[in-house]
Amino acid sequence: MKFKRNQPLLNTASSITNRSFTEQDAFKQQLKTSAVFLLFTLLILSTSRTFILFFIGDWQQTPSSELLLVLFTGIRFDLKLAAVCIILFTLLPILAITLFNRWRWALQINRFSLLAIILSCLVFSFIDIGFYFFFGTAISNLIFGIVDDGFYAVMLSIISDWRLNLLIALSAITAFLVAKSFLSITRTTCGAAKSSVNKAIILLITLVLIAICGLFGRGTLDTFPLSRRTTVINDNPIMNALPLNGPYHFYYAYKDLKEDSFSSLTPQKILQKAKLTSLPLLAEAAGYTETAAYKTRSSKKASSFKSPNVIFVLMEGWSGHIAQQQSIDNQVLGAFAQHAEQDYFFERFFSDEYGTNPTIEKLLLNAPIGPITQSVANTHSFSLSNVLPFKQQGYSTLFLSGGNSAWRKHGQFWPRQGFDRYLGRATIEKHFDEISDNPWGVYDSYLLQYLQTQLTQKPADKPLFSFVLTTNNHAPIKLPKSYQAPPLNPAKYGFDKDDKKVFESLTGFHFQSDALGKFLSWLKQSDYADNTIVVATGDHVLKGFANYAASEQSYNRYGVATYLYVPKALDQMKLSDQWLAGSHKDLFPTLFELALDDTPYFNFGEPIMHKSPESAIGMNEQGSYIFDQGVSTDGEHLQLFKQAANNQLSNKRKQLSPLQKQLVKQQENVEALQKYLLVNDIKNDQ
Repeated sequence: MKFKRNQPLLNTASSITNRSFTEQDAFKQQLKTSAVFLLFTLLILSTSRTFILFFIGDWQQTPSSELLLVLFTGIRFDLKLAAVCIILFTLLPILAITLFNRWRWALQINRFSLLAIILSCLVFSFIDIGFYFFFGTAISNLIFGIVDDGFYAVMLSIISDWRLNLLIALSAITAFLVAKSFLSITRTTCGAAKSSVNKAIILLITLVLIAICGLFGRGTLDTFPLSRRTTVINDNPIMNALPLNGPYHFYYAYKDLKEDSFSSLTPQKILQKAKLTSLPLLAEAAGYTETAAYKTRSSKKASSFKSPNVIFVLMEGWSGHIAQQQSIDNQVLGAFAQHAEQDYFFERFFSDEYGTNPTIEKLLLNAPIGPITQSVANTHSFSLSNVLPFKQQGYSTLFLSGGNSAWRKHGQFWPRQGFDRYLGRATIEKHFDEISDNPWGVYDSYLLQYLQTQLTQKPADKPLFSFVLTTNNHAPIKLPKSYQAPPLNPAKYGFDKDDKKVFESLTGFHFQSDALGKFLSWLKQSDYADNTIVVATGDHVLKGFANYAASEQSYNRYGVATYLYVPKALDQMKLSDQWLAGSHKDLFPTLFELALDDTPYFNFGEPIMHKSPESAIGMNEQGSYIFDQGVSTDGEHLQLFKQAANNQLSNKRKQLSPLQKQLVKQQENVEALQKYLLVNDIKNDQ
């Protein structure tokens, strides 16, 4: 075919390309696209890891040889991810494409499939960075709880934090640039490819590449493939998590959530994982004996004993390290400061969990499986409920929440666990004829004033047990227009003294602490002062307030303020040490011993008055343990406190003692025991 001299050459390049395009060209284009995909994926995942390592992680305290091992192991995981994707989206399809000569659509599907994976890696990498910034950990199953907390409130929290906005903006810009670059580099124009080589050659090369990628996908020539256990490099959990990239962190979080759920767990599976064969053996491994069983009884009281009211206040984001910086120029505790001085205020307490709902379920239900309220088990009543011992002693029981009763289906679930009533935001706002503009709940001052009415209006012949949930100390911080902040000093926490974001966080902390203090002041001057016990603790630390990924933050990452008011006539804790190590699991056993007469209860912790410094332990579900001398994040080593009466950690480490290692192992088996009993409850109901 000839072209006239003046004929326009429109589409001639494309025609020539299509006319001369062969299977060999198409095959090369597929491999080129895969090579570009590999480069982009490694660049994104490695850059994210390096950023976390040097700007968030505690790399200064890590030997250079271990830093190199972190980066090298990380590249192995990145290659594993990329290799598996290349096999699934490029090489396996080529086997079919070669037989049927459908290169035109296959090339485009391959490009956009690999681009989608690249963008997913980018998104999960930015989410991973955000988790390290705000939680001090990699992506965990908390990510699923964020979705369940409610879209509107979560979006307002994101909008209110410039750091989250910056991460989202950077993520969007980077995604656009990456997509544009990838599509430009891998652009191709082809029609149906002509056969030009023996199909057997392409198939042979493809099979060889599948074998090579399969080796990288396995990650090693050893007996076991590359997995989470390969990442244990030192005793710092942050450093050990870094070799895994964002997509893998999300995968393992989802995997753990599904495997550790009521829909998949059975008593037999729990025993098998614990490498035991029966419930008595599991109880023994958890440290229980015939004389000290997990189902025990509170002490026998005198005949004149009268059951007191019990108030349990769960404070949103009540960080221990923020509370400990109370001073004249940093009055974060407000009216509560005097009560912290007068009563029991424990300085070394861990939250058992790292989210509000998991903390509530662990406190009230002894449940390490969750979220129960939104699971297949949400219609069951559990024998492990810590509300039931109060019900057995004739208490009126109330769950009083500053939030919406529909949140996490709480209003439906908790009355099944022993609460007579569940009152939430709507009830309190109606009572005061005042609507809070805080998306998370009613103002804490109104919440605790409403608690006063519940005490004064309760039946005279029934003591009250009330579990109270505050909400205001949660971003975005929205307080009453009449609120006036006292002197607050961000410099106390290592920030610039004029840091507006930190100052705002401190106002939320002060507002709820001050409201609690005013309630306690009212209580101590009322007729209920001598017959009411109050415990208050944080649900978790104030997230995002500090760089919790740093090793010196191993206590602050989980340390919550914990307070106890006990009338003198009921006080069994006169010798309790404020520096005694403990965690949430100890609080209800303490209350049972103080408030209940010869009543059966599940003792998965240890009453504070029974603790001794040598054996005292607190724990968090993330795998951190607190002892009288320091904090362990790996169950093997102890990072020591700088001083006996101080929560600042030094760089000094030592091996856990045999007793401490035994206690750590027992705590792991206590959780297995709790799971067994919860799952068995459901099995018995069926």
